[in-house]
Amino acid sequence: MSRSAPVAASPISAAFAAAAAAFVATLFPAAANADFVSPDWTALGFPSGNPVPISGSLAGDLFKVPIPPVADSWTNAIVALAPSPIPNLPVNGELGAPGWAYNAQKDLTNCPANTWAITYDDGPKDLTQQYLSLLANNSAKGTFFVLGSNVVNKAQWANNLQLMYNAGHQIGLHTWTHRRLTNETTEQIIAEFIWNALAVKQVIGKVPRYMRPPYGDTDDRLRAILDAFGFKQVIWNVITNDTAIQTGDTGSWKISDAVKLINNTIKYGNQATGLVFLPSTGGYISLEHELTNEEFSVATQVMGLVKNNSYQFATVAKCIAGSDTDADRYMSDSDPFVKFLNTITFPIDQNLFKKSSNTSSTSAKSAALAHAGSSGFISAFAVTVCFAFLGSLAVVNLL
Repeated sequence: MSRSAPVAASPISAAFAAAAAAFVATLFPAAANADFVSPDWTALGFPSGNPVPISGSLAGDLFKVPIPPVADSWTNAIVALAPSPIPNLPVNGELGAPGWAYNAQKDLTNCPANTWAITYDDGPKDLTQQYLSLLANNSAKGTFFVLGSNVVNKAQWANNLQLMYNAGHQIGLHTWTHRRLTNETTEQIIAEFIWNALAVKQVIGKVPRYMRPPYGDTDDRLRAILDAFGFKQVIWNVITNDTAIQTGDTGSWKISDAVKLINNTIKYGNQATGLVFLPSTGGYISLEHELTNEEFSVATQVMGLVKNNSYQFATVAKCIAGSDTDADRYMSDSDPFVKFLNTITFPIDQNLFKKSSNTSSTSAKSAALAHAGSSGFISAFAVTVCFAFLGSLAVVNLL
């Protein structure tokens, strides 16, 4: 897509505008839902969403939430839904799938020309209502990929999920724990998404069709599992690297660097930024997060850039399906996965579950269900490297 130079304010005015927007959003957050009553998660039989100390290979995990309980009956039910066999290969190491290969049919990355889907990962959290105000003030609809553990962690966070849905934004799944899925066994991955979906369904009454793997970490095994669920996998084609920004904007990667990536994407196309994946169709799915004030400052400036350069805001469903109804965003009662979820009664019977699902070892039965695929997603799509171990995802373009 050919574009004139992006419309951008001076660094000083942009920083001032971002600070002012953040301050105003804190004064006038999205209206609280006075009628919302958070589910009693413990009484319903849900696991805790609280983080715990983790040692060993998972010590660097961002959220440190235990993998939720695994049930053989749940695993078998989902595996039975798979349209093709789930690959039976070994679980990958800590950094995720080696030899990633982009799958154009399975990995959703693009919007139509002149369209921009702004997506936010890792909520709901304390700042969610500020993001909702930002979107409302710009007449935009966003897509939120939420963690099941966050939904059950605090009543206010569950309320924030309800507010997202009430405001007309799209909700997607982002697992229960935020761990790299290619590190997990098939049964653990299935547990991640069943608990994630159950938590979201308890709040909004819907089961999302779309999901995003944490860190964009995927492979053919995961794709086959997602097919069994009936999920659509969303990646992205431009990233702000906002998770690398330290508190107070004091680190080497700053708010201005994150905003510059988007500015350069608009000006030159996503080949020029170094932190994006495939050549774009002229439209974008951007990855941002809703955890910190610094990330919100980035979100504020990105919103202004996208709007000022005449892109049309869209949800992911609108980009992919071409329409944006509830049927495009969420599954119906006739979907096999929803039929399965509707067989689960509350409180959930704790006798269903294995004693521990947080080890990397598995039974022979689990191995037979398939562990990991070695082809994955990002090498034609891009190779992932750690950005100074700051929990960010930098991408070196190989195209």
